[in-house]
Amino acid sequence: AGVERVVKVVAREGCFFNATFPAASGGRASVQVRIFDAVNGAMSKAVPERTRGAFTHWCNPNIGSYYRSKDRWVMYDLMFGGYGGRAGCDGAEGMAPVMNCANIPVEVHETNNPVLVRRLEYIPDTGGAGEFRGGCGLRKDVELRDAAVVTLLGDRHKFPPYGLEGGKPGTPARTLLVRDGKEVELGSKEVKVLEPGDVLSFRLAGAGGYGDPKKRDGRAIEADIRNGYVTREAAVEQYGREYAREDA
Repeated sequence: AGVERVVKVVAREGCFFNATFPAASGGRASVQVRIFDAVNGAMSKAVPERTRGAFTHWCNPNIGSYYRSKDRWVMYDLMFGGYGGRAGCDGAEGMAPVMNCANIPVEVHETNNPVLVRRLEYIPDTGGAGEFRGGCGLRKDVELRDAAVVTLLGDRHKFPPYGLEGGKPGTPARTLLVRDGKEVELGSKEVKVLEPGDVLSFRLAGAGGYGDPKKRDGRAIEADIRNGYVTREAAVEQYGREYAREDA
């Protein structure tokens, strides 16, 4: 293949990307996206016009039954935020960079599992500012109707997706457990026992922006405000008051 003629992959035996027995492994979907971002970031030093700000991340929670559950079931979810901005184009929302797949429809999960999706929406002001904005993060709130155990396989809680060529990073991700009206912060990788009525709130990171935010077209900012990707307050803060027209 053409790629293999110009790229040499080095993965030392025993490292994170080339684990050896008896090392545990898992979360490969999340890891492959970080490899994509690492290669993309390295290539940006040579050909910035052909690369983009970092992708949000994959979020792959595995929710399923255990001995206290009423039925036997398992729900493996795939959630994606957005692409990073690139030269000439904003980052797209709700797509995965490696496999180019989309989010699983709510109806599929609710039909096959004892869950209710309370919210599914893009999160305003999460995409990194830039001449070309990074894609927004995704929020998904899942209410449990049965006792369950969740294995969280998220990312970007500590280190937000980077921007390029003066573009700003996206916002970090968060995962919350809402129980009896109280919110508890969860880690990106964690195992948690859930009770009926619990709500898992997945709030994915925003993607990185590309280029100097001061160069962004005012019409694009106005469109972002109308479409709910950016609030008027954030537009003033990130791009300057002259772009946040009151009649937008």
